[in-house]
Amino acid sequence: MAEPTARERTAYHEAGHAVMSWICGWPVMAVSIENEDGELGHTVRQVPDGFAVSSYASRGVWTDSEHFWRLMQTAMITLAGIQAEVLQFGGESEEYADWAESDMAEARAAIRQMCSQEDEIEETACLNYLAIRTRNQLGNRINSWPYVDALAKRLLKEPVLDVDHVEQVFEAVVEAQIELPPPGLAIPFYDGSSASSSES
Repeated sequence: MAEPTARERTAYHEAGHAVMSWICGWPVMAVSIENEDGELGHTVRQVPDGFAVSSYASRGVWTDSEHFWRLMQTAMITLAGIQAEVLQFGGESEEYADWAESDMAEARAAIRQMCSQEDEIEETACLNYLAIRTRNQLGNRINSWPYVDALAKRLLKEPVLDVDHVEQVFEAVVEAQIELPPPGLAIPFYDGSSASSSES
């Protein structure tokens, strides 16, 4: 297999973020693989109103079960870019980690707030577990991967997609495979009444 180009890697990376966001119920507002401010690409998603992950928060700061699940969703969404690359191009997660340092930092910040003890082993185990869970969800050939693949291929043709274009891609996948169910939820979905934007 030929070595993937940076553009191809970015397309699948951002498609991974977008589809996992959608699966978690966080609407995708835009996806881009254009190089901006040193970033190869970005995905803008809506997050629940009032929810944020702080890089400086202490461990075990989640306040209730919904907050805990939001932290888990954040980690899975940020890990999804790397896992989409692994699924498409092969290799191991570690080979792509340097490519997405900001993603890893955000995932670790969320996991740090999930873990109750200041234990690096616990944090690493949680990170590895969520990476595998994310890869398994995205790699589902029935209700996840067709969306990732279709969105990445569209991004290679049109490097910037707004919310309407993203929805068109997903609708086209459903129409092409009538038996395809909506994306399966990897984790419980909490429907927030309002949201704010976030990029990854």
